[in-house]
Amino acid sequence: MRKTQATAIVLFIFAIFQVVITEAQSRSSKWRNTEDSLVIVQSHLSRWHPYGGLHLSSDAEMYYLGPSFQVGMDVNLARRIALSTYLHYFYVGVNNRDNAGLVEKGRMRTFTGSLLIQLDAGVGWYKGVFIGFGIALQRYADRFIGGLGTWDDKRSTVTPAIRIGYLFPAGLHAIAIEFNGTGPYTYNDGPSTITEIFTQVSFGGRFVF
Repeated sequence: MRKTQATAIVLFIFAIFQVVITEAQSRSSKWRNTEDSLVIVQSHLSRWHPYGGLHLSSDAEMYYLGPSFQVGMDVNLARRIALSTYLHYFYVGVNNRDNAGLVEKGRMRTFTGSLLIQLDAGVGWYKGVFIGFGIALQRYADRFIGGLGTWDDKRSTVTPAIRIGYLFPAGLHAIAIEFNGTGPYTYNDGPSTITEIFTQVSFGGRFVF
């Protein structure tokens, strides 16, 4: 008899726990759905989302490597399509010695303006994978003195641009972790024709308001 009562009590307690867990999961699901709904409503109220970011950038050969800065604006055209524009500034200098002991001094500076069509594969502009394609106007300057030669290369080019990354929700805003690239670019080096797949690459994050 006691064993039957004990079994009944255990089953009763287990049933209560099941009810509590189910209710907690339901509340959590409702909260997530509510949060998503709030962001979607906010995105419709304001289709303009300015952002700022910090990246680690390099040139095509990854000789110049350092921080770069990006500011821009996302404009929602639809729930999963946005028009994105940005300005990206990168400057780094090097002062090294090569294997022969010769001093190498270099300085690279780029200023890039880009316009992209961005496709958001996730929930929308604030959560999930995204990819953008477009065009960039880039002002490029590379001054180098070293054992391999000396040059002062300056150019302004129009080149394709790409952006791939993932958006994480941050309240009614978002944080993007992404890769950016500009290129290709083709130039002549004496009798040879050289193509750089990317004139500049960057990896980093940006906060989208």
